[in-house]
Amino acid sequence: MQSPANTLVDVSPFIAQKNAAMSVYESQLSENRYIDIAMSLNKLRSLTLCGDISHAEAFYRFSPGDLETEYEQVVLGKLKAYFSNKSRSL
Repeated sequence: MQSPANTLVDVSPFIAQKNAAMSVYESQLSENRYIDIAMSLNKLRSLTLCGDISHAEAFYRFSPGDLETEYEQVVLGKLKAYFSNKSRSL
Protein backbone atom coordinates (compact mmCIF):
# COMPACT_ATOMS: atom_id res chain seq x y z
CA MET A 1 0.00 0.00 0.00
CA GLN A 2 1.28 3.45 -0.86
CA SER A 3 1.01 6.12 1.78
CA PRO A 4 -1.37 8.99 1.03
CA ALA A 5 0.45 11.90 -0.58
CA ASN A 6 -0.59 15.47 -1.29
CA THR A 7 2.67 16.96 -2.60
CA LEU A 8 4.76 16.05 -5.64
CA VAL A 9 8.35 17.28 -5.99
CA ASP A 10 10.26 17.36 -9.27
CA VAL A 11 13.36 15.16 -8.90
CA SER A 12 14.17 15.02 -12.62
CA PRO A 13 17.52 16.85 -12.27
CA PHE A 14 18.65 14.38 -9.59
CA ILE A 15 17.50 11.08 -11.07
CA ALA A 16 21.01 9.95 -12.09
CA GLN A 17 22.26 10.64 -8.55
CA LYS A 18 19.33 8.76 -7.05
CA ASN A 19 20.02 5.83 -9.35
CA ALA A 20 23.70 5.81 -8.37
CA ALA A 21 22.86 6.01 -4.66
CA MET A 22 20.45 3.08 -4.88
CA SER A 23 23.03 1.04 -6.82
CA VAL A 24 25.29 0.99 -3.75
CA TYR A 25 22.93 -1.34 -1.87
CA GLU A 26 23.83 -4.58 -3.65
CA SER A 27 22.30 -6.92 -1.05
CA GLN A 28 18.86 -5.30 -1.41
CA LEU A 29 19.14 -5.26 -5.20
CA SER A 30 19.71 -9.01 -5.23
CA GLU A 31 16.31 -9.47 -3.53
CA ASN A 32 14.21 -7.28 -5.81
CA ARG A 33 14.36 -4.82 -8.73
CA TYR A 34 14.18 -1.80 -6.42
CA ILE A 35 15.77 0.63 -8.86
CA ASP A 36 13.33 -0.28 -11.65
CA ILE A 37 10.41 -0.07 -9.24
CA ALA A 38 11.47 3.29 -7.78
CA MET A 39 12.14 4.78 -11.22
CA SER A 40 8.76 3.54 -12.48
CA LEU A 41 6.97 5.11 -9.50
CA ASN A 42 8.84 8.38 -10.02
CA LYS A 43 7.89 8.42 -13.71
CA LEU A 44 4.25 7.59 -12.95
CA ARG A 45 4.02 10.38 -10.37
CA SER A 46 5.19 12.91 -12.97
CA LEU A 47 2.21 12.27 -15.30
CA THR A 48 0.09 15.02 -13.74
CA LEU A 49 2.90 17.58 -13.78
CA CYS A 50 4.32 19.84 -16.51
CA GLY A 51 5.64 18.21 -19.65
CA ASP A 52 9.32 18.84 -18.88
CA ILE A 53 9.17 16.98 -15.54
CA SER A 54 10.11 13.34 -16.05
CA HIS A 55 10.32 12.10 -12.44
CA ALA A 56 8.63 13.14 -9.18
CA GLU A 57 8.71 12.06 -5.53
CA ALA A 58 5.51 12.03 -3.48
CA PHE A 59 5.27 13.34 0.09
CA TYR A 60 2.58 14.14 2.59
CA ARG A 61 2.69 17.79 3.66
CA PHE A 62 1.24 18.30 7.12
CA SER A 63 -0.65 21.50 7.93
CA PRO A 64 0.64 23.89 10.62
CA GLY A 65 -2.24 22.79 12.88
CA ASP A 66 -1.00 19.21 12.66
CA LEU A 67 2.18 20.27 14.45
CA GLU A 68 0.21 20.98 17.61
CA THR A 69 -1.06 17.39 17.82
CA GLU A 70 0.82 14.20 18.62
CA TYR A 71 2.23 12.64 15.48
CA GLU A 72 0.43 9.30 15.93
CA GLN A 73 -2.96 11.02 16.24
CA VAL A 74 -2.31 13.12 13.14
CA VAL A 75 -1.28 10.13 11.02
CA LEU A 76 -4.16 7.95 12.20
CA GLY A 77 -6.62 10.79 11.54
CA LYS A 78 -5.26 11.36 8.02
CA LEU A 79 -5.38 7.64 7.22
CA LYS A 80 -8.91 7.33 8.57
CA ALA A 81 -10.06 10.26 6.42
CA TYR A 82 -8.24 8.87 3.38
CA PHE A 83 -9.79 5.41 3.66
CA SER A 84 -13.28 6.65 4.46
CA ASN A 85 -13.18 8.82 1.31
CA LYS A 86 -11.89 5.90 -0.77
CA SER A 87 -14.64 3.55 0.41
CA ARG A 88 -17.29 6.13 -0.53
CA SER A 89 -15.98 6.31 -4.08
CA LEU A 90 -16.06 2.51 -4.58
